[in-house]
Amino acid sequence: MNASSLPKLLVGVFLAGLPAASFAADFTTPENAIRSLEAAYIDEDLEAAVAAKDFTEEARLMLLSINAEFSKDPDLIGKTANVLELSFRKEMKESGFPDFGGLKCSLGEPEEVTATLVKVVERCVSPDGNATVEDIHVFNGAEGWRVVVVQD
Repeated sequence: MNASSLPKLLVGVFLAGLPAASFAADFTTPENAIRSLEAAYIDEDLEAAVAAKDFTEEARLMLLSINAEFSKDPDLIGKTANVLELSFRKEMKESGFPDFGGLKCSLGEPEEVTATLVKVVERCVSPDGNATVEDIHVFNGAEGWRVVVVQD
């Protein structure tokens, strides 16, 4: 870990112990976009969770992985984005929000995937000591940084 990573690590650990309502949505950095989504999960705020994601870019990336020509069709991208958002909303309503209660999480440095897409490694430790590591992708568009799901 280098010296510039320490403040971000400490902020991540610090935020994990705060009530989510004390963290206002902020889409100026990839890390803050992730924290905004996680705060929305903690608050069980569906609209804030939707606002922290970019379903249009997620749709474009998904279509690109299927067929490059599909990713150039604005109508198909729009319809796919709508389905992705509706599916996300349905999942949150039916299965509930991910449980971030008690987790201590830290975010690594963003790694550039493309000029507008980065990957951030998040490490979380639960109160019982179980640890998880997840790659989170964040897209920088006209509205700032937003979380996207990228199919591997």
